[in-house]
Formats: sequence, C-alpha cells, structure tokens
Amino acid sequence: MTFTFIILLLCILLMLVGIFTGKTIPEKIMSLCCLTNYAIVLLCFLSLLTGRESFVDIAYIYGLLGFAVNLSISKLRGNKN
Repeated sequence: MTFTFIILLLCILLMLVGIFTGKTIPEKIMSLCCLTNYAIVLLCFLSLLTGRESFVDIAYIYGLLGFAVNLSISKLRGNKN
C-alpha cells in the first residue's frame, strides 16, 4: 500500500513539473488533466485506507470540477484561433 501511495505522489509531482515546464498550452492542459486524474485516484486510495467514504465524494466533485475547467480552457483556447 505504501508503494502505491509513493508512486501516486510521484506521478502527481511529475504532472506539476509538466504544468510549469510545458512549452505549449496543449501540453500544459494535458498535464493538468492527468494531474486531476491522479488526484482522484489518490483520494479514492485514501478512502480505502482510512475507511472514510467522504474522500470518494470529494474525488467525485474534484472530477466534475476538473472536467469543467478542461472544457472552459478548451473553449477559451478555441476562440483565440
């Protein structure tokens, strides 16, 4: 379980690096989308470890917010072309 937790945190750290060092906007958007997915998996994993179902609810809301942000960034990016 600890190994999985460390791997998830490493993936989140790498996606943060990708957001800040990405050369193009689509690279940064993809890193943000992946970061959202890894955070959702991490929250569900924490829910399994602690037995608290509230983490799953937070992960669900975080997923919906991530999807909305991804759509809005794509729409804003599409209007500039």
